[in-house]
Amino acid sequence: GQIAALLNPAVNVRVLGFEALEEQGEKVIEPVMALLTSPNPYHRARAIFVLAHLGAEGQFEVERLLKAVDTPVRITALRALRSITPENSKSIPALTASQKALLPLLGNLANDPSPAVRREVAIALRDVPYNDCRFMLLNLIKGYDGQDRYYLTALGQAADGKEDALVADLRLSMGTDPLEWDQKTANLVWELHPATLVPQLKKRAESSKLTVDARKQAVVTLGFIKSQAAAKAMVDLTKSPEKDIADQANYWVNFRRGYDWATLLNWEDVA
Repeated sequence: GQIAALLNPAVNVRVLGFEALEEQGEKVIEPVMALLTSPNPYHRARAIFVLAHLGAEGQFEVERLLKAVDTPVRITALRALRSITPENSKSIPALTASQKALLPLLGNLANDPSPAVRREVAIALRDVPYNDCRFMLLNLIKGYDGQDRYYLTALGQAADGKEDALVADLRLSMGTDPLEWDQKTANLVWELHPATLVPQLKKRAESSKLTVDARKQAVVTLGFIKSQAAAKAMVDLTKSPEKDIADQANYWVNFRRGYDWATLLNWEDVA
């Protein structure tokens, strides 16, 4: 009745089935794998998660599913493998052994044809040190089409805490003139909002060559940068002759000066 319990729609019942199957280990791999042919996608997903908990042989079968034709199966297999991998704490710079074992699999999936799979890879890289995921992250950025907001958010998760190092690697491809950034680059900078690009963002916000939307995006990006240079640039933009830009800059100055930028400038001296 353990398989039947796993397929039960009641979460408390299927947890009992999951735990009973997990306790038996590798000897139940065959009946669990039989569920992978089920027409019910939820039953297939539960089977994949159980397999990941059935020892080395079960994990091997899940790793094989990373090459499945069906995109949801590849996504579920990756999530199942992550479920048995302790998450890295930001206070611990070194990767665990299980995380190191997962990295080659993530590297292969960083070039997956499905953006949904690549998003999962990006999320899995969130707490991985930059030196260990640099090339994967750069490959994931190559796969960004400049429009997928979910993908962009996942890239932001992957780059959390390592934005400056990533932008340093991207600088050559970005070109020297920020006014020539394409929408993909502008979106990436908006998501990462690195402190190293404050001058370039200010130049975009001030340029009459760009659309109002592009200039506003630059202003918003500056608004999320916690640095003295960003605060000064925003104050300068409040004097913009373009009313839309000046109004938006005034909003950010009034919004940030109360907390994130509170100690960055002497606000009593700011006209």
